[in-house]
Amino acid sequence: SYTVPSGCDGTYLLQVYGAQGGSGKGSGGSGGYSYGNVNLTSGQTIYVVVGGAGSPSGGGYNGGGNYRGGYPGGGGATHIASTNTLLSSTSVSNLYIVAGGGGGAGDPEQGGNHPGGSGGGTNGGAGTSDSSNRYRGVGGTQTSAGANGSYGQGGYPGGGGGYYGGGSSPWGTVQGSAGGGSGYLSSYLISGTTGMQNGKKTGAGAAYITYVSP
Repeated sequence: SYTVPSGCDGTYLLQVYGAQGGSGKGSGGSGGYSYGNVNLTSGQTIYVVVGGAGSPSGGGYNGGGNYRGGYPGGGGATHIASTNTLLSSTSVSNLYIVAGGGGGAGDPEQGGNHPGGSGGGTNGGAGTSDSSNRYRGVGGTQTSAGANGSYGQGGYPGGGGGYYGGGSSPWGTVQGSAGGGSGYLSSYLISGTTGMQNGKKTGAGAAYITYVSP
């Protein structure tokens, strides 16, 4: 958490990076990046929840879809809000900003040399599959999650966490990787100072709060 010190009212730059999805034969999708300025006042407290990287044996903290068999888990989202809770919680209030986590890679036992979809961004990146892309998870958007995902939670297995989670890897006798979660920019942020990018962070997520001006 960060509480604004007395006399330090002003504009602050918020930057968040989602975490990378778990890797197998292919690489897990890299986490997204979101940024924007916000006005904060003395005594105000904001909370940062940093996404954990997915792995072959688990989904990343803050919404990464869990692993299943050889399908690695998804990366967790990173967000800043006025409440100290996971993004998937229904009690999140005053959500400022989100960066989506990357999707987990495909199952190497199923010929799955397929990288996971990138974390978002307006939309999370889709996973990869065969030449016709029939078997892959799609990315979360601003209004909906990919297959088996939900608000704040990546699909099982392997979907990246996000504002809306990425779709799961198809599992069983088919190959393909999972989609990344989406990012989010709230109306609390100052217009003209914001942006989102896909696929900017490997490993665990990260967050930065930088004082800009009084």
